[in-house]
Amino acid sequence: TKLRDEMKNPYWMEDNKENRTKSPLLVDAKTKEIKPIEVKFWVDMIKEYLLPLDENKEEKKKISEGLKELKNGVSLSFMLLNVMWVTAIYMLQAKKDVLGLKCPLGAKGPV
Repeated sequence: TKLRDEMKNPYWMEDNKENRTKSPLLVDAKTKEIKPIEVKFWVDMIKEYLLPLDENKEEKKKISEGLKELKNGVSLSFMLLNVMWVTAIYMLQAKKDVLGLKCPLGAKGPV
């Protein structure tokens, strides 16, 4: 077997049955050397941004608890605002003779 150097002969450019069926254009493509500085750039980019993050169980638990608190706070706020809105509408309907405004253009429907 041939030793593989991913920079010189990557698997996806190897001439075999699988690659011929999946990506015939890549198998027939010509390779070109890239500059070492560009190789270093891509290697550093992959290490910095594409590798999985290290899991920190304590931090993950803290974030999860913070999100639960946020969800509960938003839900409570929404419910309280909804109760106040319904109460205000009910009070306006109950006292429409005192709080109601008469339309200067006349009634446009059932009164």
